[in-house]
Amino acid sequence: MKAQVKADWLAALRSGKYQQVREALYGTIYGDVKDAEGERDILGNGYCCLGVLAQVVDPARKTWDPETGGYFGGSPSVGPDANVVAQIALVGSELPVERLASMNDSDNLTFPEIADWIEANIPVTADVAALETGAQR
Repeated sequence: MKAQVKADWLAALRSGKYQQVREALYGTIYGDVKDAEGERDILGNGYCCLGVLAQVVDPARKTWDPETGGYFGGSPSVGPDANVVAQIALVGSELPVERLASMNDSDNLTFPEIADWIEANIPVTADVAALETGAQR
């Protein structure tokens, strides 16, 4: 994963700016109390940890995309699109997308806890283009 993308993702997860949702890249957060019509208040919108990454990678794409049938170019309940997945590709191993989704959805870890795991387990990869031009040491 590129160093800047990783740093931005970790900062976003730890920032408190993003509310967390389960089992969706991006979704509505509802209150617990129902009104007389049986409707719950909408408290706002939230993200899963991969939805936060999608927001970091492309902040302009956080709404429904009718061409792809999902949020961020991926289904809100299935997973992120290839551009987001490519950000966390690990050379010689499987993508940690399922592990991250599980931590967010099943294990109920908080964003800061997930950020700690990312920091320890997803390595920074060299930016080959920058290395070739001498821009990165």
